[in-house]
Amino acid sequence: FDCVFSPGSIPVAYLKTSLPKVMYMDATFDCMLDYYEPSSDLSSDIIRQGHELEKQALDSCALAIFSSDWAAQSAINYYGTSPSKVKVVPFGANFDVVNSEPQVKDIINIRDKHTLKILFNGVDWLRKGGDVVLSTVDELIKRGLQVELHVAGLHSIPISNIPHFVINHGYLKKGIPEEKEALENLYNTCHFLFLPSRAEAFGCVFCEASLFGMPSISRKTGGVPTSIINGKNGFALDQSAGVNDYADLICDLFLDKDKYTALAESSYEEYKNRLNWKTAGESLTQLMEQL
Repeated sequence: FDCVFSPGSIPVAYLKTSLPKVMYMDATFDCMLDYYEPSSDLSSDIIRQGHELEKQALDSCALAIFSSDWAAQSAINYYGTSPSKVKVVPFGANFDVVNSEPQVKDIINIRDKHTLKILFNGVDWLRKGGDVVLSTVDELIKRGLQVELHVAGLHSIPISNIPHFVINHGYLKKGIPEEKEALENLYNTCHFLFLPSRAEAFGCVFCEASLFGMPSISRKTGGVPTSIINGKNGFALDQSAGVNDYADLICDLFLDKDKYTALAESSYEEYKNRLNWKTAGESLTQLMEQL
């Protein structure tokens, strides 16, 4: 063999081998402490060992490849990893649909011109900002827009009173043909993926939205600024952004059809150029060949 490749640091941290070790990850141990959930239940010894293991993996590898600049900077700044062996290769869309540019343009053109359709696709309602989405849609309706909020990824929405504008499609599995078709239909017909996440290591769902020419609206956190390039495949707003900021942005984009179409088409370009697994695979292969 020419090298050892691992989608994570733990399997190769203490591996003794003369072969170059290559890791491909979406975060470091430091990135995740108190990020997705509080780490208060972890003892100081566990945290110390976690940092030691991560540093050992980073020190002993030939390449540390991350899906985002956020994770890459953690390796360099927190663990002192040499910048020369830290690389960024974004993840791709986990959807085995092949859309051509003409197909995507047709998808964009046939989207409803009168009813704004927003997609929330996530398994963690609060972490993904479901409460912000509800409040924003409510504000959009107050402004006179006709809006539907389509929810996928959850078996049930964890709120007591579900507003009339919410349509819950449940947890859709891509491995079940009918459910995959239902999810594909949501990507085809909705105008925006709205996921103002409070924590997100990368967000492959943003790659999926781009595959269908659907702009994503999110928050600047974690790896999101790598998966969403502002003005290219959507917008990631500052952490301080509130409901009115999201409503202003969505109104501006939806009501200006030319602006929306341009953003939707460039979203697909981002998928085609950056956010697909073929491109990621080629980049990984090239980096490993250079070893």
